[in-house]
Amino acid sequence: MTWRSSPFPDQRTAGTTSGYSLLELLVVMTILGLIMGLVPVAYRRMIPAVEARQSASNMASHLRDARTRALQEGRDVVVLIDVANRKAWSNREVQSVEWPESIQVIAQVAGSEQRDAEVGGIRFFNDGGSTGGRLRFIASGREYDVDVDWLLGAVDMSRPDAT
Repeated sequence: MTWRSSPFPDQRTAGTTSGYSLLELLVVMTILGLIMGLVPVAYRRMIPAVEARQSASNMASHLRDARTRALQEGRDVVVLIDVANRKAWSNREVQSVEWPESIQVIAQVAGSEQRDAEVGGIRFFNDGGSTGGRLRFIASGREYDVDVDWLLGAVDMSRPDAT
């Protein structure tokens, strides 16, 4: 007596096949092709938003460095922001922060630090305080704020449109 695990005496004679038909493979390949075709379009739309976040992060880091220098050196440090030429820099320093043309920046600074219609500054005092201000980086419907507290000089980055 022999035991069989299959209800069919021989699998080859039962008419079952393994694998996929050519039609099934073509359908899967077509779906994958459509998905792969949409990825570059979605990626191109994300680039400006990612650049805005990176630019805001770089600016926040530059402002924190300026505050630290003011505290360490015992002197005021001013970070000038030129929205027309898309860059910011500190006094007595050659390093600057720049952002791409695809990003719009709106700067709100104290009236005492406004140089002209396009250039303003945020001053960090040697006691840790500042004149305060806000920079808003906007691209592809995404907004990132870099806020500088006037009392403590603390720098914070956030997304005002996040819910």
